[in-house]
Amino acid sequence: MDMVKATAIQILRRLRPQDIFSIVTFSDRAEVLIPASQDVNLSKLEARIQMLQTSGGTEIFQGLEMAYGQVRGNLNRKCINQIILITDGRTYGDEEKCLRLAKTAAEERIGISGLGIGYGWNDTFMDEIARRTGGNSSYVSDPKDIQRLLLEKLNHLWQVFAEDVTLEFKKSNAAELRYAFRLSPEVGLLPLESPIRLGAIPRGSTLSVLMEFIIPGEASKTEGITLLDGQLNASISSLVTPMAPLPVLLTRSVTTNPGETPPPEEIVQALSKLTLYRMQEQARLDADVGNYDKASERLKNLAHHLVAQGQPGLAHTALLESEHVRLRQEYSREGDKQIKYGTRALLLPGSEGKK
Repeated sequence: MDMVKATAIQILRRLRPQDIFSIVTFSDRAEVLIPASQDVNLSKLEARIQMLQTSGGTEIFQGLEMAYGQVRGNLNRKCINQIILITDGRTYGDEEKCLRLAKTAAEERIGISGLGIGYGWNDTFMDEIARRTGGNSSYVSDPKDIQRLLLEKLNHLWQVFAEDVTLEFKKSNAAELRYAFRLSPEVGLLPLESPIRLGAIPRGSTLSVLMEFIIPGEASKTEGITLLDGQLNASISSLVTPMAPLPVLLTRSVTTNPGETPPPEEIVQALSKLTLYRMQEQARLDADVGNYDKASERLKNLAHHLVAQGQPGLAHTALLESEHVRLRQEYSREGDKQIKYGTRALLLPGSEGKK
């Protein structure tokens, strides 16, 4: 809490005249600690932040709903509208209401990103909230990382060039979209239904998405197939007139004699790292349905691949978790998140993760 308060004060001091900032606290009930305003009285607001104390439970919906109200009441299409949810615990009984609210927020072009502190929060739930709005979730294992992650998020928002980037597409009879993952500017799983909300793109950044399609066998009888047919929409406030949708058409030719030209190196590198993330995903799915021996074996295999990728620290964590799953038939909350977010960090642009 001390680190969160210090970071909130640091953010206050960095605010620009056009920024609107609010803080909502929640436990068994929610409260607007700092109402949304551009009129920043630093000494008064810093004093309010310093009075923050931990208490009660973790009823996320009440806090999320109140935060949504603060943003919704000051909605400006020329601004980036964002909620950053920080929690160290799980919510119970209101998950569906949170997810419905995330859908509503997305329709209003309000993004939600999550910051989970420690091991007690529900990462699957947080991922789903973020995924529905084009946001992302992050894991804080060490309190000193809170400041870095929050300031990185704010800097990302301050540098946005295009916001509310969405991909609308029609389902193809020739191909099934089975997996979609955003590689940059922020990593994260994407939904498979149209529209896919891709979030915002900062200036100087690129949007990279890796998609996996399943092609039925009868496609080999054709000369070419359409993987995806749609359009990319984005809002760019600096433009005088709205940006026209960009057509997106992904097609592939079909041949019985493929050439020997290797795939682009960029795709090979992304796949090599995404494979590690998907290995831990599959291990979690195995454990969820009671296949603990299979999950343990997958984690052991993941550890060998991590060593080959130059990640001995994360490999050691995977080996320890493999043994934990085998003996206790469950994941440890600590190891589970360290492996999930450790392998995800390997996909960060220009980052090799923690070694």
